[in-house]
Amino acid sequence: QIYSTKIHHMARDALRGLLDYIRTTSTKLHTEVTDLDTLRYVMTVLKDVREKESSIEMEIAPIFDMYAMLDHYLPGGLVDQDEMDQKSVLRPSWHKLADLAEDVADELGKIQGHYKKKLVLDVREFKQDCSDFRSDFERNGPGAPGCSPEEAVERLKRYKNELDVRERKMDMYIAGEELFALRTSKYPEMARTRKEVGLLDQLYGLYLDVLQSVEVNQSTLWIDVPGRLQEMTDEANQFDLRCKKMPKRLREWRAYEDLRAKLTDFQDLLPLISELAKPSVKPRHWKELFSQGGFTLPYDKEAFQLQDIFESPILTWREQVEEICEGADKQLGIETKLNESRETWSHTTFTFGRWKGRDCPILQAFGQIIDDLEEAQMNMQTLLSMRHVGPFREPVQEQLTALSDTADTLELWIKVQLLWTALESVFMGGDIAKQMPLEAKKFLKVDRDFVKLMAKAEQTQIVLQCCANELLKNTL
Repeated sequence: QIYSTKIHHMARDALRGLLDYIRTTSTKLHTEVTDLDTLRYVMTVLKDVREKESSIEMEIAPIFDMYAMLDHYLPGGLVDQDEMDQKSVLRPSWHKLADLAEDVADELGKIQGHYKKKLVLDVREFKQDCSDFRSDFERNGPGAPGCSPEEAVERLKRYKNELDVRERKMDMYIAGEELFALRTSKYPEMARTRKEVGLLDQLYGLYLDVLQSVEVNQSTLWIDVPGRLQEMTDEANQFDLRCKKMPKRLREWRAYEDLRAKLTDFQDLLPLISELAKPSVKPRHWKELFSQGGFTLPYDKEAFQLQDIFESPILTWREQVEEICEGADKQLGIETKLNESRETWSHTTFTFGRWKGRDCPILQAFGQIIDDLEEAQMNMQTLLSMRHVGPFREPVQEQLTALSDTADTLELWIKVQLLWTALESVFMGGDIAKQMPLEAKKFLKVDRDFVKLMAKAEQTQIVLQCCANELLKNTL
């Protein structure tokens, strides 16, 4: 059963395929011949029918054999009436198609001479048209002397379209010549024009890509520039590589020079844009640039965009921009170190302990604080000696003064504490206090002031705040 079913499917598919071919070919042969294209089309169909005629019996016979096998072993089983009808009309349908092909061939034989003569005349006119087109291309095409790149782009589009139309005609005429076994005509003007159009298309394609890229980049808002810098740089490098790969003969064209200039300006601008877009560049740096260059930019406006940079003479002041931006980086470093110093000393605190069982706090572990103060003062002095400290000279000097005053106060404080700890055990008990009552009375007052001072310092704890307290300094 499986074998017979497979045989049936093979026979049915082959039958339907051949009938479909006969039907579609018959439709093609009924195509009305109105020009050279339709003539060539019908003649191609005729050629296909002639080639198939020699092998058609090798396709029909296996179909009939398979149906005969099925009818012998499975009479009235798998094959329905419609399928049997199709089988019965297969050979008559083919003979009918072959007769039609003969009739069409006879008709074509009568009109071929007319089309052949017309082809020869058309080819002659087309050659002249190609020559005229070439002359017009040389005089008025995109490569004509004095043609601006913008105008050349429009001309290139027009001449490309006209060239495409003529190339389709050329292919049709060549096919017609092959159809009538004529010598194939040559069209050197078309080949030369196609080659030049290809080169120009390569050049102006890059030119348009660069213009489009510049237009997109110019509309970028300044606040979005840092996020697009790498993309713009990569794009410019790709354009530059494409430009360098251009054939040498294109480098003599004005469009190439204009393209090269645009790319060079863009690549020169990118480092300056990168520098100016750094967080270190503040309004004062823009103003300094404007003061030196004699131009302005709306850097403080929300609508500030790259177009403003592109249209400015900023490239003329490249060295000044680089110097100002370098100074901005240095100033940012100064500001960062100043802020770090302020932040550090706003949280640095003293460590306090208790003196011999009395409820009196005293300074402990102050050696590290003394070392840190000396280092911090040296850092501030280094900042003050830097060339670009200008905008931060006053706050750096204030920080240095605060650190210096703190160091002096702490030095005095430590001396007083050492004296107090040495005298406290002498005058706060024992025979010496009785023998020196006047001095003991004076020390008692000093002791009260010192204990009060240390209690207040313990509450404050922060080094700079403690040492900046006027009461503490006066008491010490």
